Amino acid sequence: MVLIFVNLSIVPVFPIEYLLDPKFLTDKGFLSKMAYILAATTVTRAKYYFAWVMADVVCNASGFGFNGYNKDGTEKWDLVSNVHIANFEFSVSWREALEAWNTQTMHWLRMVAYERAPFHHTIATYLLSAYWHGFYPGYYLTFGNGAIVTLAARTVRRSVRPLFQKSRSMVLLYHTLTFLACRLVMAYVTFPFIILQFWVSLQIYRSLYFYIHIILLLTVFLLPVIIPPKKKKPLSDSNSNCEHLE
Repeated sequence: MVLIFVNLSIVPVFPIEYLLDPKFLTDKGFLSKMAYILAATTVTRAKYYFAWVMADVVCNASGFGFNGYNKDGTEKWDLVSNVHIANFEFSVSWREALEAWNTQTMHWLRMVAYERAPFHHTIATYLLSAYWHGFYPGYYLTFGNGAIVTLAARTVRRSVRPLFQKSRSMVLLYHTLTFLACRLVMAYVTFPFIILQFWVSLQIYRSLYFYIHIILLLTVFLLPVIIPPKKKKPLSDSNSNCEHLE
């Protein structure tokens, strides 16, 4: 019912199609554009949630979703679930968001592309994901941006996160900042996926001065120089392949 209400009542208030209107570029300032993109992409996700939840209901009604039992003996019906809405919307990292979105496809991409690619695992995985979705240029913009975000998120996790592990208040501050950053970056990266158009998306990015692109690239190339990450302990063979798209 909540998803139906959002789709029928809130989505029309923030139509994503407004991004295609030239007035969006001329009539709105920098902050207004980012606020609208954030609102529009957030409510637009409701249609994806609705489709996945309904598919989950049908599969579970057919018995395909049974996934064994929990420790307390209750049944688990998440074998074919494709989304964890709360986990995605309240994720505090890019990795958590990806793990909660289109989970079956993510699992397939990890097995088919990430774990098999001889090099550049992340880029290969995002490229396959874009190709799997189709040929609209908006897909390739979103997944190309996603690859950069993944590399930047890993860099932040390795260089910055250890500095915030000294107390509970510091951990809370880190999670608050990463939560806000994740919402902002998610909106910035995913709107081309929805509007599908290359040049319009590029014009919007240009009107925003490509600011998140610049931050991401500086994070990838300069942050490890400014704050060198701690050396990782050698991984055993059993867990060496556990790291995925952070």
